[in-house]
Amino acid sequence: MSDRLHAAGRDTCERRGYEITSPDEPWLPSSLATPTARASPFVSRSVNELVAVEPLENDEVTPTTLLSRLRNNISHERFSLFVVGSEADARTVHDVLYDPPLVAGEDRHGRRTFYNGPDRIPLAKGGYAAVRTDASPDDLVWREDGTGDDHSLRLVEGTGKADERARTAEAADSGGQTLAWLDGVDGLACPTAEAFPYSYRRDPDDKRFRLRTREGRVVGVYDGIADMRANAYVPLPMPLVPEHVFSGVSSVRDEWAALVVDDARDGADKTPTARVVTAGSF
Repeated sequence: MSDRLHAAGRDTCERRGYEITSPDEPWLPSSLATPTARASPFVSRSVNELVAVEPLENDEVTPTTLLSRLRNNISHERFSLFVVGSEADARTVHDVLYDPPLVAGEDRHGRRTFYNGPDRIPLAKGGYAAVRTDASPDDLVWREDGTGDDHSLRLVEGTGKADERARTAEAADSGGQTLAWLDGVDGLACPTAEAFPYSYRRDPDDKRFRLRTREGRVVGVYDGIADMRANAYVPLPMPLVPEHVFSGVSSVRDEWAALVVDDARDGADKTPTARVVTAGSF
């Protein structure tokens, strides 16, 4: 399907007056669209900007992929056109990047619930943070607490794999079991092992993981992460904190659009229809 999405993205850009190039570099988007004098931009701010065509399969429409590609394009002064194959995928793009922007949820006090990223939390003196829990790694939820401008950060167990926004809100409202606590999101920058219940690191001699308490006592030796998890010790995911991911960027509202490609065809017309979604469209 990505070929179909890619072709639809290129076609839409050409119809809007862009010239298409296909960089032969693995670290660049599959297609770049350069505006001409007659180009009709996707948002007014992007009138003179390169457009990165980013086709996304359904399983690629995730917070990690969206934020990663958006950050990469912003850092290279490119506008992101995410090409997706359904209205549901377009709504996911819109929800992640706009409603609320870049976080799983935000309450009336401005306290945020974050998406989990793919990275683990590295510790100042080596190793990574861990907790003991029967919850799935996907059900570990980082959220802010506190009032005013001072928000602490705590990790709670979620309530299942249903809608993430609903389950994180439920965990927040019910208090949830607190597994870890930090003064705030800046505490994620190389924290000490004492900040978490457990930490683990690979021994350079036998290559096995040593799991320790915050006091430094070894409570387990494991061949790998799977063995740790089998004994209910779970590496902590690094939350995707917008100001850390997009350092120096005040807003991403006008940095992207989604193109929804619809396979429905009328009569002899073999061209899929496409609809552009921007911030606030839904």
